[in-house]
Amino acid sequence: MKYIFMDEKGPQNRFKISNPFDEVKKLSYGDDNMHVYVADAIMIDDDYMENLYKEYSLLEEQYMKKRQDIGELKASKILKGKRFRYGIASLKKNDFKFYDQLFDLLRKYKVENLSFSISKAALVVDSRLNDWILVISEITGVSALRLKYILAKYVEIECSEEVVSKLLDKSVKLADVLESIKKDLDNIIENNLYNARMEKQISVYWQLHQLIKITNYEYVDDLEPATKAVFNWEKVVFPMDLWLLEKENSEIHPQISLYLDEGIPKEPFTRLGFGNVVENNDSSSTIGLRLSDMLVVFIGKYLSQLSADIRYDMKKTNELKHLPDKWFYLNEEQFALVKKVYNYVLGDGMYSYGLDTFFDDGVLFEGYLRYISKYENYSKYTDEKNHSKNFTKQLISEMRGRFKEAYRNEMAAIMEYGSLKNAIEEGVFHPL
Repeated sequence: MKYIFMDEKGPQNRFKISNPFDEVKKLSYGDDNMHVYVADAIMIDDDYMENLYKEYSLLEEQYMKKRQDIGELKASKILKGKRFRYGIASLKKNDFKFYDQLFDLLRKYKVENLSFSISKAALVVDSRLNDWILVISEITGVSALRLKYILAKYVEIECSEEVVSKLLDKSVKLADVLESIKKDLDNIIENNLYNARMEKQISVYWQLHQLIKITNYEYVDDLEPATKAVFNWEKVVFPMDLWLLEKENSEIHPQISLYLDEGIPKEPFTRLGFGNVVENNDSSSTIGLRLSDMLVVFIGKYLSQLSADIRYDMKKTNELKHLPDKWFYLNEEQFALVKKVYNYVLGDGMYSYGLDTFFDDGVLFEGYLRYISKYENYSKYTDEKNHSKNFTKQLISEMRGRFKEAYRNEMAAIMEYGSLKNAIEEGVFHPL
């Protein structure tokens, strides 16, 4: 028997425009300001559970002796504010010791892990434009994945208040939404004609502009997805299904019980054939959820803070942005912990770390771990003096690799099923 415990960070079921409009946020987010939804699921074998729980309870007890003022131990309290501003590089001694021993315990007791992230801007695009993307892709041969990525990034970073408002308003016809996007792209292109940093991006936006221009508005309103701008749980279930198939080599999982944290609905997961699915679990009485909480907040904060620090300034769009050097100020123990995190989060299978079609934040975190872990030892790491710029070069290369892999998978699906739409409807390709 095995048990899965799942927790989340940045949950948000419905979306609305920021008020007053914020050019950086675009959407109205919760107190945690998460632009992405992050979930983490751990799978524990019954043979190891008792000893794991005993050792983890002892680890909690030892940590709480140093911080008796925080009540129930939650990752959000350990990693609050400056204590985790630059990730592991900012960890205080006791916080570091806790997480270092935590990852050792997870390895010792063979705890399997699944982490995945979903862009909230992409979910807004889903609610209006996915059907149009699939149709225009079939008509023109343009990659649907590439088109979805471009639109999600545009909504996340550069689109106007008018476009966000119309995307969220189902009373506005889809043709009017596309026309607003086209006009907004006109302005962005015109304002950045001589911006060398934006040259490739402007070229991409021009291609998007032309695709909208050739769209026949007489039929486009028939492509309106039925859903409103709400959270799509299929984007959570699909990566979990892949992960389980990789681990269990079975399409049904009757020997697994799934325990969901409060707020995560049971119904979307029932199709996976678990022996039991239990919702509304309380972490205070469920140690498995406390373990998952420690991971999801850790990863979620990394994603959010790395993304915020590398996002270019909208008022200085001609300046290339690098991660601040403080992300790379690691002592030897911190360097070793980054490598532990890399080996645990990314090293246990192809589907243990899942990304959405718009994958920037996830690839940024993955790339950061991979960049530091490629150094054989701490001495070689400290010999390098240009980590920030070297990381940017690696990240660009990895992004290109992601695109190539996505295109290969898309073409394989089209060859097998006739269209990407068919492959998605058959459940063999992830939701756009």
